[in-house]
Amino acid sequence: MSVTTRIESVIGLDMPTRTDPDTFEDRTNVLLNKFPTLGQELNDMAEEFNSTVSTVSDSSDLAEKWASEVEDTEVETGKYSALHHAAKAEASATSVADAASTATTQAGIATTQAGIATTQAGLATDAYDDFSTHYSSSATEPDPPTRLWYDETTDLLKVYNGSAYVEAGTSVNGTTTRELYVATADQTTFDVVYDIGYVDVWVNGFKLPSTDITATNGTSVVLPACDVGDIVDIVAYGAFTLADHYTQSAADARFAPIAHVTTSATDSATGHVELATQAEAEAGTASNVVMTPERTKQAIAALSSSILQNQIFG
Repeated sequence: MSVTTRIESVIGLDMPTRTDPDTFEDRTNVLLNKFPTLGQELNDMAEEFNSTVSTVSDSSDLAEKWASEVEDTEVETGKYSALHHAAKAEASATSVADAASTATTQAGIATTQAGIATTQAGLATDAYDDFSTHYSSSATEPDPPTRLWYDETTDLLKVYNGSAYVEAGTSVNGTTTRELYVATADQTTFDVVYDIGYVDVWVNGFKLPSTDITATNGTSVVLPACDVGDIVDIVAYGAFTLADHYTQSAADARFAPIAHVTTSATDSATGHVELATQAEAEAGTASNVVMTPERTKQAIAALSSSILQNQIFG
């Protein structure tokens, strides 16, 4: 209800007017009697107005909070301002952008690593192919031959020399091994461990030529048929490596003749010292030179002459 309508409802519409003198006094008295009620109504209207102004002010403050209250500060329980949600949205957008950037970076790294892995796989394949081309392990000789072959039958490592396999290391325990047999009638095969190409055979004290010996498997030798009681002496030689010895260059340096002391300057590497000059010998003040018999004689002569002059001339 408007203010005008409320006032009219209190005082009514029969206002006094001078154009109607017959009713003027009566209407004026009625109007005067209504002033207290009008005053109360005006007071009520003023209070309502003040309340409305306060409510509007509170609403304005609340509206401002809903719009711009700082981030993470509640406007009402569990509820936040538009500024709060805008900040969170911006932070989320930044986080998403960072995550996307990180994902892109990680994808690039993964791609790079995949490339490296592919390269390494290729190298591993090449290495395996190279290994299988040059090295093998089996109970029979590989065909085609490989550079190294582990003979699973004899448990020996063998090297291909271009035409056949020979043992990579010695089969002999030590530098030599010897087997002595007394032959039976027509015996031809005798057991002995050896490195192929490094075995000698004597029969009854006579050394057999290599043409009479078949020694190709490292575990036995085959000879011409022996008679009963023949003494067969087999010597196998093992490879060995010298240790704790001088090479020629080391021996030359170790046992080189020691240079004689000369008149050259002191050699800090060899410790040789400089010989005294005649002047140094006669002066007798140097302490870093060596006196020879000649320099000693010169020093004594100079000292004697000085003493004699002092005695004669005072």
